[in-house]
Amino acid sequence: MDFCVEQQPEGGLLQSLHWMDVLRDEGITVITVDDHATSPCYAIVQPLRGIGPYAYVPRVATMTDQLARALAALPYAWVRFDAADAAAVHKCAQASQKRVYAAPHDMQPRHNLIVDIRPHTDTLLAAMKPKTRYNIRLAEKRGVCVRPTQSLADYDAFFALVDATALRKGVHFHDHAHYRAILTQLPRDMVTLYGAFYRDVMIAGSIVTFYNGTATYLHGATSDRHRDVMAPFALQWRAIRDARNRQCAWYDFGGVFPHTQDPGRQGITRFKMGFAPRTSLHATAGSHDIVRSPLRYAAYRAGQKIKHYFT
Repeated sequence: MDFCVEQQPEGGLLQSLHWMDVLRDEGITVITVDDHATSPCYAIVQPLRGIGPYAYVPRVATMTDQLARALAALPYAWVRFDAADAAAVHKCAQASQKRVYAAPHDMQPRHNLIVDIRPHTDTLLAAMKPKTRYNIRLAEKRGVCVRPTQSLADYDAFFALVDATALRKGVHFHDHAHYRAILTQLPRDMVTLYGAFYRDVMIAGSIVTFYNGTATYLHGATSDRHRDVMAPFALQWRAIRDARNRQCAWYDFGGVFPHTQDPGRQGITRFKMGFAPRTSLHATAGSHDIVRSPLRYAAYRAGQKIKHYFT
């Protein structure tokens, strides 16, 4: 797979004031980081039992000397940020005069599939893998109906699908409160819950945001039943067409995992890449930590190793 760090905008959703409203609604502490040079960015305070809180700055688009110094001055043992590239990490270390380490895990996926959706829909369909095109048409032929919804009953149906998907895949998803905050705290024209209905029952759903010219697929869930009607393919195709109608230039499918050996992540990657197999992936350098308290940071990393050993 090819990788690209330019020309495919991530959109900036996770650094928007709107997204901070979502987090605050969940009771999460958000602080403003003002570097006195550019627009302020936002940091999320992350509590850790026995260690104390650290700050996390999602998706730093451009690392400047002023921002690096402002981050290093925050009153926390360390500050984590998502670096756009290796140059941003190097600049941060130089300007902050602090040790900067790769975080023990990335807070956001390192690779996103971000597709240019400005071409005609026929062109977008032609660029897909044949199986993806087939499944989109099969869903339509089988009678899958995809529609946006603001119904509270459909919200509950989506939450039930989230629980079913988590149980089936053996993974932990967000609490219902997180999805509810996204759907209720973001402006109505900025977020949509799509439901895929088969015989009047929601069998798949997805949350898509529309911000700064980019539509972003945030979350999705599916039922254990009627998987043969290919509802997830219809969901994505409807969201892509709606994004074009909203004058979005890009559709962000979210994280993909080109190097994983995990079967579940391999399946996610195959599904998403089927919509644009020749599109270069948007790559970042992952999460990094600016360390202000080496002693507390060392205790944290030791705890992470112990936790990893027993899980």
